[in-house]
Amino acid sequence: MNTKHTSGPWQVKPSSNPKNGKNWRDIVSEGAEFTPAYVGEALERDAYLIAAAPDLLDALIYLCENIELGKLNVKKNFSLINAHAGACKAIRKAKGQQ
Repeated sequence: MNTKHTSGPWQVKPSSNPKNGKNWRDIVSEGAEFTPAYVGEALERDAYLIAAAPDLLDALIYLCENIELGKLNVKKNFSLINAHAGACKAIRKAKGQQ
């Protein structure tokens, strides 16, 4: 997948900044050119969600592409129709296309 974000997978590690305290974590890329590469830092409660972002984006792109290619029939399945719309919206948001 051709993306502009730091390549994944992203991992959550203990904070490298002792001033942050025990509730902060670093988010690092294990797939970047220089690994681990620092991605950012966040409160622990947010760090795991942020670290999952590349995987979530890949899953949503897979879902949308397969629906759009007709590999998943969604014509009468309103749950999948709504999931498709939500997934495509999330992809646009992740790519800064809103």
